[in-house]
Amino acid sequence: MGKKILVVDDDADVRQLIRVTLRAYEVVEGSNGLEALEMAAREKPALIILDVMMPRMNGFEVIKQMKADPIVAEIPIVLLTARGDQGTLEQGQDAEVLTYLTKPFSPRKLADRVEKILRPKKSKTS
Repeated sequence: MGKKILVVDDDADVRQLIRVTLRAYEVVEGSNGLEALEMAAREKPALIILDVMMPRMNGFEVIKQMKADPIVAEIPIVLLTARGDQGTLEQGQDAEVLTYLTKPFSPRKLADRVEKILRPKKSKTS
């Protein structure tokens, strides 16, 4: 099994699609913002795929709390949003997410982005 990815989305179908798309990785799942915080600290994933619109705590609130916690602050985040408006995208940039995908998303595009993020960096001396 590959690197661990935390997927947090309140839609079970979206989580299943991501799990199938990223089957080369170890995918752990949460369904709300509070679970995202708990699981990020416990699982220490290599990457988090996070929905914006969730019950109990939205994705931007999760990111704000994660950035304040040195244990999980450096974990890269891919934001999923059904809202592709400029305000939402700017909020993602302000929150320092690595990248975002709008729903419905292309599984191929998701897989490509994850691969680029998690691919080992080549050293300049090789």
